[in-house]
Amino acid sequence: MNNNDFVNLGNPYPKFSYGLSYNMTWKNFDLNLFFQGVYGNKIFNGLKFISLNPGGTGQNYNMDREILNAWTPQNTNTNIPRVVQGDPSGNYSKVSDFYVEDGSYLRLKNLTVGYSLPRELYKKLDVNKIRVYVTSNNLFTITKYTGFDPEVGMETYGVDTGRYPQARSFIFGLEVGF
Repeated sequence: MNNNDFVNLGNPYPKFSYGLSYNMTWKNFDLNLFFQGVYGNKIFNGLKFISLNPGGTGQNYNMDREILNAWTPQNTNTNIPRVVQGDPSGNYSKVSDFYVEDGSYLRLKNLTVGYSLPRELYKKLDVNKIRVYVTSNNLFTITKYTGFDPEVGMETYGVDTGRYPQARSFIFGLEVGF
């Protein structure tokens, strides 16, 4: 192996980042959507590198379930290399395009649906507005990336170190205006 064997497998920086915000009201209902994403970046799936490396990292336990689909004489239609103690061929322990994946994604970062109660229902109260709403953050992500979260951040230069993915949350609220 020499320098002629190395190739550029991609760029961790997206070709572009985008976002779309949409607000709508209809009668007493309101809706807010915020989509966000990136396109054209590559991510090195470091968690895959560690969790599929049988014995190379000294770990023969808690491996990724993909290892169950590894090549065997009975399972030849797979892209997961054969499992051999110590990985003498370097199938898992060498950095290669096997660990580099498309990091493009589209995520619904925020969805809020609200309803403002008609004034007639609370006109005797000393309030100007009563609104109920539900908000969801990180409701869904569309991506081909197989790691936990394609939004790995640039402090790691496109290397997914397996940090915990962004949480999906649901918030129910009551807004009272005086």
